[in-house]
Amino acid sequence: MKRILSIILTLSLLLPGIAMADVQSEVSAPAAYHAVWQSSTGKTIITVEAAVEVPNVQRMMIVPASQRKFTIDDMRRVAEACFGDTSYGALPDSLDTFWRRVINSAPSDPTFGTVSALEENAAGRKALLCFIEYHDPEGKLWYGQIQFEGRGLARYQLIDLPTAGSVDPACRERAVQIIQSIDAQFGLAYEGLIKGYAYDAAEREGHGSMFLFTRTVEGVTVAWTNRECQAYDNFQDTYNRKIPYETITVIIDQDDGAVWLQWNAPHTIDIASGQAAALLPFDQIMAVATQLLPLKYQYGEINLAYRNQEANRLAVGRITLSYSRVQGRNNPAGFLMVPVWDFFNAEDPAESLLTINAVDGTVIDRGFGY
Repeated sequence: MKRILSIILTLSLLLPGIAMADVQSEVSAPAAYHAVWQSSTGKTIITVEAAVEVPNVQRMMIVPASQRKFTIDDMRRVAEACFGDTSYGALPDSLDTFWRRVINSAPSDPTFGTVSALEENAAGRKALLCFIEYHDPEGKLWYGQIQFEGRGLARYQLIDLPTAGSVDPACRERAVQIIQSIDAQFGLAYEGLIKGYAYDAAEREGHGSMFLFTRTVEGVTVAWTNRECQAYDNFQDTYNRKIPYETITVIIDQDDGAVWLQWNAPHTIDIASGQAAALLPFDQIMAVATQLLPLKYQYGEINLAYRNQEANRLAVGRITLSYSRVQGRNNPAGFLMVPVWDFFNAEDPAESLLTINAVDGTVIDRGFGY
């Protein structure tokens, strides 16, 4: 017996893949998946022509997460990243003593924040750094934001979400450099060209590339979709005051570099308290999707006659395994980072048509956050 154990240990050292299967081996997912799924009426048709993306890691985990408050160190890192080598001396010693009620904030939704003095950024333009906290009526933290406005007193009205397209590689490289200097535990989750943003009183439009970054969990970037966690079941929803998913969004202009940045709702990911997740096989996930995707969008059949169409058609262009933040069932104030499969719309790469828990096969609604 000792000789057999010795051989096994030797093999595990020489061939670590034998001792620890990776995630790809665990889920047995193909590189691409092709199928056509239909509703019971045959009038909702889901065409799947999708690349399947599985992270190249040894394991995935279920990890506790919690929202945290911004600190003055967060502000300093954003200032250093966005203002470059120029000096920035407008920050206090602590954010706790440097905030005030924002003008016109409603008593039921008190908002506190700071706006720094105009400073000159790396591009030589006057820029602003802002810190905002939103509180509930009881005064508890709802969520916080840090914003960098690279053209000073600008109206950074994003005309639309970014459209997936070819971005300038130099802009991408610059965006990654900025975010990595702020927090190395973020990964690029989505990128695209924005249609424009108003940047001064004359309402002239600028253009640039937008990059969205999310937390990483043991090297796996948390999936980003265009669904914010802002939906409610009813007025008595026990999960009231939805906390947005954590993101850092940056707009890079080819000429001026970073012209806008927003860090939303910072979280702490407690890797040390996480547990390894046993993932369902890919085929089992597909069996769930085959039934639920047509059912979820069957409501569109009501309008077929009005639109003069014979069928309600959707297409899946990507299937990805990553993570999503989910609210705790017994503790709405607590969160878990859970492995999930997302089925992304081929017509809108930012839209997940369906999110399935990779551990138990249940559906997760990103709008509700659970």
